[in-house]
Order: sequence, then structure tokens, then C-alpha cells
Amino acid sequence: MKKKLKILQVGPANREFRTDYYIMKEFKKLGHSVFVYHDTKVYSLIFFLSHYLFKLIASIYKPDIIFSTKAHKISLKNMEWSKERFTTIMWYFDIRVPIEQRILDRAKRVDLFYITNYGQIPQFIQKKVNAKYLTHACITDFNPKTGSYNYEVSFIGNNNTTGPGMREELLNLIGSHFDLHVFGARWSSKNFISHPRIFNEEYANVCTRSKIVIDIKSFDYCLDVEGYFSDRTPLTLGFGGFLLSQYTPGVDQMYKDRKHLVYFKTPEEAISLIEYYLHHEDERKQIAEQGKEYILKNHTYLKRVEQIIQDVEQINHRTI
Repeated sequence: MKKKLKILQVGPANREFRTDYYIMKEFKKLGHSVFVYHDTKVYSLIFFLSHYLFKLIASIYKPDIIFSTKAHKISLKNMEWSKERFTTIMWYFDIRVPIEQRILDRAKRVDLFYITNYGQIPQFIQKKVNAKYLTHACITDFNPKTGSYNYEVSFIGNNNTTGPGMREELLNLIGSHFDLHVFGARWSSKNFISHPRIFNEEYANVCTRSKIVIDIKSFDYCLDVEGYFSDRTPLTLGFGGFLLSQYTPGVDQMYKDRKHLVYFKTPEEAISLIEYYLHHEDERKQIAEQGKEYILKNHTYLKRVEQIIQDVEQINHRTI
């Protein structure tokens, strides 16, 4: 029988709409105990004293794994201290091009650093980081409503804080041709109907009650990084939505075009494909069903957590 682990999870794992929460749930589902240390919240309350509190908690709890996703408020000294005493893992969900120094500084101070693209792995390895590809997964906690469609085309995601960009331009174009509903922060346009941010069950319901859910990357540089996609892809497929996704190199090795979802490469192709699939419902539904079946079988957070445990076993050269 494998040992039940003690995991110190750094980040907002107590907030239900955050990815960290679902990772925590799967650790617990496997029988492991998890202590959550919300570093940014603690830092906002006690500032520099939080650095002492983190070391105190880790010393008393004596975790088998310290797991984090950003650890912005864990000092580099504390990360070095942790790596000397515990197995330390970081799963960084975002993407930055070029790689920011603050990310690299933390990546160097963990035993294993996961990223959600494989295009940047050689750069991390060159910097002496033990980097590995681990993609986002789907959430299995919700059963979305089915029935008649409420939306023709939907997009779920926020507008960039840096001002107008590729995402906003493309949504305005799509909205000028179709009935487009956009769910997220900082949106305002005469070409589409904007809604507040949505999470969990609301997110799931929009996926199933939309004929087409569209995926547009945040920044132009995302289109050039191999293997990158956001959590929008597994979430939409897992909830049973039909996804029209902006193509990035290598993603079709995991999700097959016109089998699990449909890719587009140019704005003109997006318009053409939306027009086509709005008028081919049976084909659209079949792709959505195949995408859901595939992802629930292969890409859940339970699968990801099991992979993390296996990788930790390899790091420690033993079964834990």
C-alpha cells in the first residue's frame, strides 16, 4: 500500500473557482492530507512576518511535498530553504514571452517545474530548471444544463488589461457577423453582448447552451509557442461544448481537429467555420460528444495529480 502523503499547498486552494481548489480536491480524493497556505492573503495581513510563518508551518507540518502554482509571496530564500528540506513542485499555468526573471527565479528553486507548453521547455532546461510539460485539465464537479440553445456564439474570458489587442479585434469582427455573447471582465462593444465573469456551474451551462464556444488566445505571442492552450480548451470540452479554437503549433497532437474540436488559423477562417458549423448541427454535436468523451477519459485533474505523484516518486527514487 502506498504511503499517504502530507502536502503543503501554497496558493488560493480554498477558493472554489480557482484551479488550485480542484487540484487540492484530487489530492484529498487519493487519500492524501492537504494543508493550504494562501501566501498572498497571509502576506496582505502580516507582510514580512509571513516569511517566518511559512517556515514555522512547514517545520511543524513536515510535508512530503510542497506544491505551488505561483508562490509570488514566498521569498526566494524561503524557496531555497524549502528545497533543501522537502520535495518542492510548482505548476505554472500562465505563459510569458520572453520568460520573466521572476518566474525563472522560482523555477530554479523547486525540484520540478511544470509548464503548460512544451515550446519553452528547452529554454528552462538551458537555465538548469527541471521543467516538464503538464497541461490544464477538465473539471468534473458539475452537470451542465442541456436543452435549447441560448447563445449562437460565445466567448468566455477577460479582456486584456494592456488595452485593445488581437482578442478584442477578433471578437469585434465575429460580433459584426453573428450573435455573439462575451462573458468576462473589462468588455464593452457595440458588436457583441457583454456579460459579467462566470465560474463553475455557470461556465458549464454557457458551454452546453451555446452552439459554438470560441477560444481566442490572450496575446499574439501565444500563437507561436508550441503545445500551449489555456484551461478554456479542457473546460469547454469537458462540459460538452463545441469548441472552435485558435490554433497553436503542436496542440493537434493532443486534441484532434474535427474530431475533438475544430481549429482556425485566421480571422477569415474563423468566420467561415462559424458559418459552416451553425448550419451543420449533427456534425457539430458529434464533435462535441467525441471531445467530451476523450477528455473525461484522459485529461481530468485526477489524472494530473496522479501524474504529479508518479513524478515525485521518480525524484525520490522510491514508491511513496
